[in-house]
Amino acid sequence: MCLMVMRRSMSEAIYGVLEYENARQFLEYVKEKFVESKKAETGSLITNFTNMQYDGNGNVCEQIMKMIDVVSKLKPLDVLISDSFLVHLALNSLPSQFGN
Repeated sequence: MCLMVMRRSMSEAIYGVLEYENARQFLEYVKEKFVESKKAETGSLITNFTNMQYDGNGNVCEQIMKMIDVVSKLKPLDVLISDSFLVHLALNSLPSQFGN
């Protein structure tokens, strides 16, 4: 019954073409995919964070706020960035004209 309700409430693209015998199997499949997605998101955010460079557009405060935003997105993914590391990367993201 639960499986039928889930199948009717989501599109075929989400549910997929795979057949499941019960709701538990389907939920286990979704859980596995979520973990893979979480790892990909974590990797993408870390890469984005470590490669951020100030390009001269906008002001420095906006650059730092973007970096803080990425750090806040990493927290729920169990990746903690210390304030001192954030400051270090923020200073390194600035061009030499800022005297870092």
